[in-house]
Amino acid sequence: MSYNNFNPNTNLETFRSNIAKFQPPNKYMVQFFKVGLGLISVYPDSITLPSIEVQPMEYAVWGNPVLIPITTLTGEMTVSFILLDDWGIRTYFEKWLKMIQEPSFPGAVTPAPSAYENAYGSGTVTFYKNEKMTKKYNIPECYPLNLTPVEFSASSSGYTIFTVVFYTRNIQADINLGTTVNIQQNQTTQ
Repeated sequence: MSYNNFNPNTNLETFRSNIAKFQPPNKYMVQFFKVGLGLISVYPDSITLPSIEVQPMEYAVWGNPVLIPITTLTGEMTVSFILLDDWGIRTYFEKWLKMIQEPSFPGAVTPAPSAYENAYGSGTVTFYKNEKMTKKYNIPECYPLNLTPVEFSASSSGYTIFTVVFYTRNIQADINLGTTVNIQQNQTTQ
């Protein structure tokens, strides 16, 4: 699908309003909840939603086997946050990472049964456009796998960011946000 609205008599505001129809959501908020840490709500610098792939299994009664989809696997989610003066966001995820290690088994090769319960929390990713919610993803089970190092430099300008990579067991899209999809015409209507 292409969009061409070139007209020498079109002013800049008309052009912007026409292009805005095709832009992705321009604001997104992430929320995470971890027992013992509470709720954190942040507008991150960037986010990469996890991949979702089908896990097939070979099946054959006779002849050549066929692949039958049996489950889906969800990949990792990456969120980059702006490092604020109080370091509150980074401290939240540092504490979460430290809660994951089972204290009675430091350095154990086999995790204790409660290790997964200690690790996971939940999250949501909400997208907004023109102050209206357009899409929401629920992440019922997730936990941080990695906090990237933070580099400081006297020559840097702007703001400092750090990235958190999350394990996500599942991601669920909430499609009931006042937007309906006409499948036959492949158009979204309000």
